[in-house]
Amino acid sequence: QKEKQFNSENELVISPLDPRLLINSIQQFQICDKIGEGSNGYIFKARIKDTNYEYALKIYDKNKIFDKNKISNMLREVSIITEINFPFICPIRFCFDDLEYAYIGLKIYENGNLRDYLNQKRICNEAETSKL
Repeated sequence: QKEKQFNSENELVISPLDPRLLINSIQQFQICDKIGEGSNGYIFKARIKDTNYEYALKIYDKNKIFDKNKISNMLREVSIITEINFPFICPIRFCFDDLEYAYIGLKIYENGNLRDYLNQKRICNEAETSKL
């Protein structure tokens, strides 16, 4: 049995060849709470059934993005997010689709998103800002 390796954020490091990364069906997930909503789809907290790893799963309705010609926006989003490494951007872990939906799996941050926090707080003091 190989010893588990963790990165600086205490996340389990999985080799790109690890079969647990072969995510290609919504059937592999237990969909939990809805955590967000956009003009083209929804974001859910989702757990991979085999591993119990949790992700934020963006689910795009293909009819909506094709009808509104927004497919290029979704593809641009994936392209940009996969190429940048910034602490306030959730990294993409995987993507797949089926006949009705396109799915983007993102690292999940349990404390919610920065925009909601700032909308609630309005003003943050220096100590709060340093923790963001």
